[in-house]
Amino acid sequence: MLSEVMEDRILTSDEAAALAALAGELGLDEHARRRAHERWCGRILALAQSDDRITERERADLSLIADALDVDLSAIASVRENPETAVLAAGAVVCFTGALECTLDGEPITRERAQALAEAAGLTTVKTVTRKCDLLVVADPHSQSAKARKARELGVRVIAESAFWPMIGVHVR
Repeated sequence: MLSEVMEDRILTSDEAAALAALAGELGLDEHARRRAHERWCGRILALAQSDDRITERERADLSLIADALDVDLSAIASVRENPETAVLAAGAVVCFTGALECTLDGEPITRERAQALAEAAGLTTVKTVTRKCDLLVVADPHSQSAKARKARELGVRVIAESAFWPMIGVHVR
């Protein structure tokens, strides 16, 4: 659940309440809940460290996550676990919005390249958000673009670009 609610790098009050309820159902006290958040952040940190350097983009992404979950990244900086990333089902329908910020092989990822990478991973890309869309990929998690607003209205998953690429096995900067 933590991976899913943090896909857009924003923790809403409803999502925080759902996480708290789940922690309660699992019998996790505050210490255990905090430790679970730290371990999850540690996996994301390990992914960023996998090439032995953390870029400014990765640092900004880590900061968004740590701030949302109230986790001190310096306390988990030595974590070297293999990251757990969600896997998207083949055929999942994905839409992109906004100017993408990540780079691949030193080149900015254009919309066309993003769509080609998603399609190579077995996903279906579309240009507009509809009820058939499984997720919307955004560079800016706070985006108020027409597509982002529509996705939120329809309950379509909104995923930060930095969370999306690892889901399809693309290592970006």
